Amino acid sequence: MVSVALLAAAACWIGSSPTLQLPPHPRPSFHPRTPRPSCCAPDQPSHPSLSPFALFVGLAIAGELLPVFLTVLGRLGLFTPPPLNLFTSVANNAMEAAVHEGTVYPLLATAYAQGVWVDLIRQYYDGGESMEFLRQVCAEHARWCAGVTIP
Repeated sequence: MVSVALLAAAACWIGSSPTLQLPPHPRPSFHPRTPRPSCCAPDQPSHPSLSPFALFVGLAIAGELLPVFLTVLGRLGLFTPPPLNLFTSVANNAMEAAVHEGTVYPLLATAYAQGVWVDLIRQYYDGGESMEFLRQVCAEHARWCAGVTIP
């Protein structure tokens, strides 16, 4: 009984409190012929900001064109690319061996192969762009290098 009376008193006090009342909100006016702001309005900056969509599209285009530029640099002799196809074959063989042995779950096999591929590229550059490390890898993991010719 007392708690009901306290709740009723609290509701009256909250309802009569001027700080909790919202101020009247003016209705927005709609004008069908409102001029749009121009790109060269004096209150706007002279250079447009970079939108996230434009950044995403620019990075996607750069990602597509980067291999082309690297290939051109490689053919001009300005850049020596690693043997990516060879590393891909070794990584695919490593993936198949790991799935066959049961050490890698089949749904995670692609991620495992990508990890092996990145490690091979890292070892290639850490070893001074030499293929000696791959001979050691093939000696340790013979199934990884099955059908792969090491230059």
